[in-house]
Amino acid sequence: MKLEKDFFPTCFTLYYIEWYRLKVKELQELDDKIHQELPFYTDLEKELKQTKSVENDQYNEIKQRILKKESELKEIITKQRENLITELDKLWKPREEEMSRQLKDTAEKCDALTRNKSQIEETFQSHNALAVFTASGKLNNDLPTRPVNAISEQKLVFSEKKIIDDNKEAFGSILTIPVFKVTETFTSEESIWKIETFADNSNILCLYGESTIKSFKLKNSKCETTSVAGVDKVNIVDMTKAKDNTLLFTVVTSSEIKCLSTFTPDSKIETFTSISPLYARGIHATNKNILIGFKDNGCLVTCLNESHGINRPLCLNINQDGQLQIGCSKIGTKDGLSKLHTVDISL
Repeated sequence: MKLEKDFFPTCFTLYYIEWYRLKVKELQELDDKIHQELPFYTDLEKELKQTKSVENDQYNEIKQRILKKESELKEIITKQRENLITELDKLWKPREEEMSRQLKDTAEKCDALTRNKSQIEETFQSHNALAVFTASGKLNNDLPTRPVNAISEQKLVFSEKKIIDDNKEAFGSILTIPVFKVTETFTSEESIWKIETFADNSNILCLYGESTIKSFKLKNSKCETTSVAGVDKVNIVDMTKAKDNTLLFTVVTSSEIKCLSTFTPDSKIETFTSISPLYARGIHATNKNILIGFKDNGCLVTCLNESHGINRPLCLNINQDGQLQIGCSKIGTKDGLSKLHTVDISL
């Protein structure tokens, strides 16, 4: 930077020159920080404007549809219309106010950073040492704090439906549909086939085409796995979390449903039950039942077949009493009836 001769007296000491250089360095560092931070607030301002515009359009469009529906149904649904508009206002107005507040705050921060950056640029272009000292004293070196929870887009839907009651037609309802956004991504070396999370925060997965059950942790953008237990030379087909916090799973060409109750290395796999001679495939546990998909191994069952009334089976279920239930299709049957058979699981 070129210094004006008339600014410095002949007695100007090296101390003041060094002080000047320090202030120049501080301004340069502040300018670099603002340069890095300004795009964030510029983008955030655009995003908030876009979100507010989209949701405002949704609000206006839904409100117009509600008013149009009111004109069609007149007095019958006037009260419902008022309730729905009130509900819509409750959903939108607080968000509108919060977005306006955040948008104002963001715009102010963006303007402040822009002004500071412009002032620094003007100071450097002036080639004036006094301007450097003046700007350094006036400008605030602290950058604004970034918002912790910026508003994300939420979708509002007006659902029209008819409910006939004494020849009256229901107006409809307001639905709030979150717009999902991926917040974090973790990579795995292999394709993940099945995944379960348990009450004790144990995370379990099975990789595609493998016979090993693994626990995993999400760390540093990686899905880090640890082998828990394995089945000899057969791939895992499906798995589910039971209500007692155990893992039930099925394997290729097997009638047995396997069980794993601990998730530490070298955990022991046990047999929960068998649906022999059928092959267990898909499995899903609820609070009351265990639903099992199966594959017929040649014939349905050697001792339970059409002579027992079991014809065209579709699905299996194990109820709370440990009984096997077989659901059968009515298609192609002589009596045209679908049936649910309960049998002893030990057969």
